[in-house]
Amino acid sequence: MSKSAGYEDLERICAGEPAAVKPQQLLDGDRIDDAIIDRIAQGLDEGDAAVRLRLARLLIDLGFAAEPLSQSFVLVQRDPRVIAALLGGSLGRADEARLLVLQMLATTAPREVLEPHSRAITADLLASPDGEALDLVAKAKPPQAVAVVRKLIGNTSLADNEQLLVVSAALGNTQAERLITEPFVATSDPWEKARLANMLGQVGTWTALRTLANDLRTQLVREIGITKQSLREPIIGAIAESFPTQPEFVGGFDDASCAAVERFCQKHFAIHLD
Repeated sequence: MSKSAGYEDLERICAGEPAAVKPQQLLDGDRIDDAIIDRIAQGLDEGDAAVRLRLARLLIDLGFAAEPLSQSFVLVQRDPRVIAALLGGSLGRADEARLLVLQMLATTAPREVLEPHSRAITADLLASPDGEALDLVAKAKPPQAVAVVRKLIGNTSLADNEQLLVVSAALGNTQAERLITEPFVATSDPWEKARLANMLGQVGTWTALRTLANDLRTQLVREIGITKQSLREPIIGAIAESFPTQPEFVGGFDDASCAAVERFCQKHFAIHLD
């Protein structure tokens, strides 16, 4: 293994010693060397809770630093090697590193890079059915998790448990899906619509996303402090969760960017916006 500028510090971190290393010190240009990922993966597997947390943070930062879209301030984790190392060294562990990894992947990893790990994600949910596991299941949508989620729901009313409602809808429960889409369409309260838009973004099914897209030209606004925010912004943000690398969603919320999102959604979801 080559001795990169920060490799000695990486070894100290793996040994539990005080050290600091910047992600750029471990990059080979804009790429993470396989040997670096392998060493961090080994440390995640063998280290104590404190070491694992430091290594998880380092590998997450490396994934972002090596991602070209970071230049556009887009946070996305899509390197299959990084995903495999993070999940392989975190799932099934009851510590902060696991929570950090699950939270990060649920919000920044495209579904397609999570799909190869469907069984492991489901096993983690079965072992530790907490909120972080449910969020990642909603994102990854592993078919193996359907039975696990049904068991978790039991006799619980989905209307009374927002997180189980979201994950159930994400896994294809159309009744659960309607419990979110129908209130979203019906409400004219901007804060409630924004809350439901966030839930539909987490659901991420075609119906949920199409429902959001149909409301891209909403006239609703909400007041945040002394500023007014168009509801288009949380709606676009919710749709973007399923298309983190799509160029149309990389821009801001100016008229030209919103028009690009509308064109994409009209074509992708076969809708017509008035």
